[in-house]
Parts: sequence; structure tokens; C-alpha cells
Amino acid sequence: MNIIYPIEVFPEEIRDFIHNEAELLQCPESFIGLPLVCQVAAVIGSRLRVSPWCGWVEPSILWGCVVADSGSNKSRAQEAGMAYLRDRQYRFNDIYREALESREKDADLPVLERCLISDCTYEALLLALTRNSSMIWLYDELGLWFERLKTGSTNNVTGVLSLYDGRAQSVTRKTGDNKEIIPLKNACVSVFGTCQLDVLRKLLRQIAAYQNGLAYRFLYAVEDPVEFDWYQLAVDENKYNYHVKEAYRVVQGVGTGIGLLSDVRTLKFSLESQALLRSYLQDLERQRGKLDAPTIGKARGQIVRLSLILECLHNCDFIDIKVSSLMGAIKLWEYHNASAQKLIESVSTAWVDQVADKILGQVERAEGRALSIRELRHGFSAGNRPSVTQTVDILRKLAVNRQIRLLEEVTSRGVVIKVTLPDNSGEKSVANSVKME
Repeated sequence: MNIIYPIEVFPEEIRDFIHNEAELLQCPESFIGLPLVCQVAAVIGSRLRVSPWCGWVEPSILWGCVVADSGSNKSRAQEAGMAYLRDRQYRFNDIYREALESREKDADLPVLERCLISDCTYEALLLALTRNSSMIWLYDELGLWFERLKTGSTNNVTGVLSLYDGRAQSVTRKTGDNKEIIPLKNACVSVFGTCQLDVLRKLLRQIAAYQNGLAYRFLYAVEDPVEFDWYQLAVDENKYNYHVKEAYRVVQGVGTGIGLLSDVRTLKFSLESQALLRSYLQDLERQRGKLDAPTIGKARGQIVRLSLILECLHNCDFIDIKVSSLMGAIKLWEYHNASAQKLIESVSTAWVDQVADKILGQVERAEGRALSIRELRHGFSAGNRPSVTQTVDILRKLAVNRQIRLLEEVTSRGVVIKVTLPDNSGEKSVANSVKME
């Protein structure tokens, strides 16, 4: 299913900026839009939350990933979408550098303010959050972030997962012979990065990201390659600068409005928005045959959080979530869900191919000896072992393609299915009547 990125849900200034940047960079509009909404989530930070109704509160946290091949301009698109926060971080860096240069000899070291942070451990992230209310954990190649989770460099996977819900955090940090406890009441961390498809689907399987729910926390932009016509590109510097300035002004207005709040505020849904949200969530429940439970579960929070982002972009009065913002959030979520389903299908297909290749290798190494389904499954590591049902499905496809031959063997336990090379034609084939052990 090919869904067009719904830029119409944004204010005119943001809409024109996304369209113009995507045209100049010759990349999909979602490559600009997704980092932009993650940026706004970080700008809102911990000062504003959203509640559809009592008992349900969501923080302003979004995790996003642009998935595309190398050379698709995803990194430059990320820079464009994160322009406001990058500019703020540059100013923070200049202030820190000036403070270092003017520091007295015995004076304490100045503290660097952060709104963007990249290659760091979970402990270093929490330490930075004690000095900054919110930030984006930003990776130009998000594969490095997943790799750190897999290898243990970011060694608290449970803590990282809990950051998505803005939960209170506490970690013990070792500094030489001493131990420092870092408590944090509201950890407001959005995550964004880009990744190549082959790298991402490999890492998602290695860290069991679909099993522990990590993969479902992300909004994805997965676009098919498109051939652009560079001769049709019209470059207008004045128009470009105008769109950049206007989009910057809108995002800055959100930050200014948030800065005027005296305490943490919770934005509630209007009665009309509540009714629309209930209706849409009920429609999602009816799709449980098409969508898996984690997708539906995370959809609720993602739609509500996107509603907050759009409401703040359209209105900085912070009164309530209007129907127009919720409808826009639903459109955005449906686009990102279509991208996620495309990614899940790609990961699943790649894994099935890997399992099939390994089964064929086992059968070939057996040199004519028939292998049982149990023997085949024991050839896989525990974390990557297919279930009996999955193994049977894969064997059935291989048998139809005449890459293997399925045999019935009568034992004291009953009829057992075994697998051998296709040239063993003296046995009875059961390719179309596979039975589990």
C-alpha cells in the first residue's frame, strides 16, 4: 500500500518548508517531516503533556527513523528537519567555549547545555538530563545506536526502553572508586536517526527488537527509490530563505510558548476529539487480523503524541487538543504505520530466507541422511530458532520448489517427517501432507 506523506496536516509555513526542502534535496517529503516532528517533541519537552481523558497521560516523546539506501540524501534531510535544535546547540557550544576561555584558574568547569546528544551511554545521557529538561538522542546512522544496545555499550536496555514513556530513571554511575546515584524524575528523550534497510533489518533481528517492543516504539519513513529529474529543479534563493525563516519562526514560537509556562501543564482533548479518538481506536481493534497487537498498542500513544505536536504547531495557546490536530495525527500515523509494515515484511522475508538457506546447508551436509524437524531446529541458536510451525511452512515451500524432499518414516512413536536431498526418489514423498512430530 503506497500512502503519500500528508504534509497538508502542518501549518502553511511548515508545509511549504517541507515541500521546498524535499524538492531541493531531491528526497521524499517524509525525510524532512519526520525529523521535524521529533524536533518539535523535544522543544515541547517535559513542560507539556497530553491527556485524552483521565487516567491516560502521554509525554512529548517521539522516536523516529528514516530508512533508505546510501546516497538517498537522508542525512542532509535530517539536518534540514533538525535546523532549529542544531542552531540552538551551536549557540550552547559557543557559550560553553567562551566560558571556558574566561574561566578563572581555580573556578569550577562550566556546564554545557544540551538539546542534542549523540554517541553516549545510558548513564551519560541521564547525567546530561539532570542539567537539561529534554533533548534528542540523535544518530546520523541509527544502526550504531542499535549496535550499542546489542553489544552492551549502552548497557541498560530496560532503561532505554522505559525512556519512551518518560518514566522516572535512576542509575548508579561508577566514577573511579566511588559510586554516584543519578535520579531523574521526568526523563524526556526523543530519539531520531537514519539507517540503511539491510543494516536495520539485520540489527532488529539480532537484538530481538520486535520481541522486546523496541522496534514498535519508532515511527518509520520507508520510501521506495524514486528517480528525480534534476533538470526540472528550479532554485530560488530568496524563496528558499523565506521558507526556512518562516518554518524556523513557527518552531521557535512553540519553544517560546513552552518557556512561558510556569509549571508542568497537561493538555486535554476536547469532547469532540475524545469522541473521534474512541471511534478510530475501535476501528483499529477491528483490524486485529491485519495488524499485530503491539502495533495497535503503540498506535494509541503515538497518535495522541502526534496530536500534541500538531496542536502546538498550529496553536500556542495550549488550551486543548482540537479535532483538526487529531485528524492530522491519524493521517501521519497511518503513513508511518504503512512504512512500519513494509519494514516488518522486509525483516520477516529476510529472516525466512536465512532460515531456508541454513536448512538447505544442514541437508546438504547430511550427505543423504534424512533429518528430522527436531534435528533441523537444534541447528539454530535459541534466539534465532524457528518454531515447529514456522519450520514446517518453510520446508513445505522448499519441497514445492524441489530443493528438498519430505519423507514419512514409521517409528515406535508414530509417523515422523524427515528431510533429505531431492534426488532420494525411492522414498514416499509427502510434500503436500506435512505432519508435525
